Amino acid sequence: MRACSPLLLAAATLFVAASSAPVSAQTTAPKPATPSTQPTKEQIEDAAFQMRVLIGAMNSDKVESPVKDALFQCLYQNSFSKISEGIAQVIAQNPDKIAKRDPAQVLGVMAGICGYRPKPADAAAAPAPATPAKPAPAPAKPGAKPQGR
Repeated sequence: MRACSPLLLAAATLFVAASSAPVSAQTTAPKPATPSTQPTKEQIEDAAFQMRVLIGAMNSDKVESPVKDALFQCLYQNSFSKISEGIAQVIAQNPDKIAKRDPAQVLGVMAGICGYRPKPADAAAAPAPATPAKPAPAPAKPGAKPQGR
């Protein structure tokens, strides 16, 4: 399996704080659509863009399966209008950090509100310890007697 792109991980990490709970816990139950509560043209366009991002992510080799799983479960348990409202809310709270037409950023927000939490970076990416390790002993010279035995 391919690793998730660094951009997606960064985006998902950025939006974890802004979206600390899954979408079902963040928004109120949607009201049935009535003539006065029909979505605006902008909401429909935003939702259409978000749906294209979702479909692209589900078909992409570059998106890890845990992200896809979180997106699918979220879509299965919530209406897309509810997911779209959650995305709009996070974008409205972070207008200078999130571009609503940037697919990678929208995917990061969507994954975050759907409950995906990236795992911490592996140990290889961790900073070196503060104390230096003991240097390895110097190799023995040929013909030298072993010491300490």
